[in-house]
Amino acid sequence: LALSNGWKINIEKIAPNARVEVLVNSVPIPEQYSAFPSTEIPTLLFLGRVGHRKGIFDLIDALVIVAQKIPNIRLLIGGDGDLEALQNYANERQVAANVKILGWLSGADKATAFGQAHVFVLPAYQEGLPMSLLEAMSLAKAVITTPVGGIPDVVVHGENGILITPGDSNQLAMEIERVFGTNGLLFELGKKARETVEREYSSEVGINRLVQMYQTALDMKM
Repeated sequence: LALSNGWKINIEKIAPNARVEVLVNSVPIPEQYSAFPSTEIPTLLFLGRVGHRKGIFDLIDALVIVAQKIPNIRLLIGGDGDLEALQNYANERQVAANVKILGWLSGADKATAFGQAHVFVLPAYQEGLPMSLLEAMSLAKAVITTPVGGIPDVVVHGENGILITPGDSNQLAMEIERVFGTNGLLFELGKKARETVEREYSSEVGINRLVQMYQTALDMKM
C-alpha cells in the first residue's frame, strides 16, 4: 500500500513485479467548525517538526517580506524539533514579535490554534501526505503548500489551495499577500478545500477503500 500515486510509481520502479495499491491518509470530518477565525489579526499557522525539511525557515524569510505590508501579521508555530534555533532565527530576522512558538500541539490546544488561523502554511521540501494539511482543509482553512509527495494529488493550485515552489520565500510571501489582499479568496479556497476532503479524504472514504482492498485480496486467494 502506497500513500500517493507518486510513491506508487517509486515502489514499482524498485519492485516491478509487485502489486501496488494507493491508500491515502484520511481524517475525520468535523461537524462543527467556523469558516471565520476567532481573531481579526491576520494569522498564519504552521504545524510540523521544526527543521529544514518542512520549510519553516523559508516561512520566516517570507514573513519578513509580508510584515512590510501587513505589519500585524502573526505566525503561530506548533511542533517539536529545534525550537531554539527557530526562535534565534526569528530574532535575527527581526520578526520575533510576529512569531509565537507554541510547541507540540494536540487536542484542545491544536483546535484553538486552528480556530485562530486564517491560512495554514506548509512549505515543505519532502512529504508523504501530511495529516496536518488534511486537517486544515477539513476545517475549511485556506492552505499554502508545495507540490511534493502526495500533496499535488490533493491540492489543485488556485482551486482548493495554493502551491509554491519549495525554497522560494519570495513566491511564498507574494501568495500570502495575495490571499489576504484578494476579496473573498480566503473563504473560497477554504470552502473548496473542505469539499475536497469530504469527498475523497474523509475517514469513512478511507475505511471503505481499505475494506475493498482486503475483499479484493480475499477474492484473489479464493
